[in-house]
Order: sequence, then structure tokens, then C-alpha cells
Amino acid sequence: GRQTRDAFVETEQLGQATYAQPSAALVFDNSLFGGVGPMLGRRSRIEVAPRFGQWQFTALTFDYRRYDHLAGPFTLATRLQYFGQHGRDEARFRFFAGIPDFLRGYTWGSLSRHECGALETGAGPNTTTGCGAADQLVGTRLAMAGAELRWPFFFGARVLTTAFPAVEGVLFYDAGLMFEKGVTVKLRRDPGDDLSSVRTPLTSAGAGVRVNLLNFLILRADYSFPFQRPAFASDKSFFKKGYWTVSLGPTF
Repeated sequence: GRQTRDAFVETEQLGQATYAQPSAALVFDNSLFGGVGPMLGRRSRIEVAPRFGQWQFTALTFDYRRYDHLAGPFTLATRLQYFGQHGRDEARFRFFAGIPDFLRGYTWGSLSRHECGALETGAGPNTTTGCGAADQLVGTRLAMAGAELRWPFFFGARVLTTAFPAVEGVLFYDAGLMFEKGVTVKLRRDPGDDLSSVRTPLTSAGAGVRVNLLNFLILRADYSFPFQRPAFASDKSFFKKGYWTVSLGPTF
């Protein structure tokens, strides 16, 4: 409990790297946007982006989205997406998938307060983040799928042509898998599997609302149920283990 030395700041030079990254993409988009996001049509992107020089890897993107009108005011929005970095230096640019644009219910703030705090799930020196539960969402390759059932709260207010604000309700389902070179990918986790080195799909479902605020920004609020989080899986009271997420930006 005694002080052993004063605090100090140590600066480490990481050096420089020179590289070039050309890219080529095939893009299709005939979607029609409403007040908070797309409401009809299709969107797709297939892209290849190699990096040459001192950093070498290739980024591959496949993104397909569709918006199908159902009966009445309902729209079913679905997407399939893959983004992966492949090559020698892919591990230099890991990313985190627990954001509302990818996989809801697994945000870093929520994990750090629960699994990575009191429960300390999978903590150890071999983890990337210091917490195995968060490591499941860190990697260089992301495969995901999602579906949303959308409807306007004010009929006819999906586009900004009425006196009513553009407000949409949504029911959603997300599924995603984060992985990278060297990890094991399984459909189901076996007892004793390490959270950092064995990756399985993570899923969540929930409901939310989107509001166009004066045609300036779009506010999204989601209440999600992450099925693979320990606190949720071990509790039988289904609707007591959801997590709120508030974010900004148009829907996918």
C-alpha cells in the first residue's frame, strides 16, 4: 500500500511505413430513402483493396442489402455483409464489431461494466483487450447478417412531406462472427473453449425507434437481447436482461 515511485510518461517511437492502397468496386444502388433511411430497393458493393509496400494485405468487401415492402406500412430490410483483411500485416488493423451499425447488444461500454468488470470473463495476459468476452468482437474479418421489420409511427411520414416528424419503429435480429488468421471458428462453443482463440457466432434481437430530428440528424434507440452474453443466458427472466443503445445516423 505504499508508493514505490512517482508516475512518469514514456514516449516510444513506432517508426514510419509507406504503402499504397488502390481499390476497385462494383456498386449497385436503386434504393429509395425515407426520413430515417432506405425504404425500397436494393444496394450492393463488391470491393477489392490491396495494400502494397511495407504493409501488405488485401481488404475484401461484400455487402448486399434489400428493402422489401410487405403488407400495409411494413418494410423488411435485410443485409449480408463480409469485410475481411487477408495477408501478412492484417493484424495491424484489427477492429471492434460491437457497435450499433454491426452487432447490437455487445457494446464495449456494456461489456466493460459487466463481463469485463465484475465477472472478469476470460481475463488473462493472452487476451487482446484484457477481457476474453470483448476479444470475441475483435478481429480482422467480419461476417454478419441482419434483418429489420420497419414501420412508420405516423402513416405517410416516412418522407419529410407532412407536418408529422419521421419516426419509425423496428424489430431486429443481428448475427455476426468476428475472426482472424490463427483463431478457430465453430458454430457452437464447447465447455472449456477459450473466448479469445475460439470464435462462434454472436446473435441478438430486440426493438427500437428511429427519429429524424428536424432533418438535421437521425437518432436511433435500441433495446437488445444479446443471446450469447453470460448474464443473459443464465437468467430465465427473458425481458430483464436487455441493454439500451443510443446512436446517431441513418439506418442501414
